[in-house]
Amino acid sequence: GDDEVVAGGIDDFIELNIRMLLSNPKFEGLDPSAKTKATDKVMELKEPMRVELQELLAVKGAGYTVTAQDMFEIMPKVMQRLNGPSGYTVTAKDMFEIMP
Repeated sequence: GDDEVVAGGIDDFIELNIRMLLSNPKFEGLDPSAKTKATDKVMELKEPMRVELQELLAVKGAGYTVTAQDMFEIMPKVMQRLNGPSGYTVTAKDMFEIMP
C-alpha cells in the first residue's frame, strides 16, 4: 500500500522514522533550545525502536515489510521501554503535544 515504508534494514527504517518525527511542522516552529530538547527526546527512541522492530521481524519473518500500522502498534511499547516501569507511558502523540 501507499503507507508502506521501504528501508534497507532496521537502522535505515529507524532513521527514516526519526526524520519523519523531526520534520513535523510543530517541530520546525520550535525555538532553538526547545528544538534541541525535542531532538534529544526523539533520539532516545532509537534503541527501544530497534528492539521492538527486531522482535516484530522475529515474529513476522525475514523480508517482512513493516507497515504504518505496525509502527502504530509498536510505538506504545517503544515509549514504555523508554519510560521504564514508571506507570504513565508517554505516547508519540504526547511527544508532539509537549512541544510548544
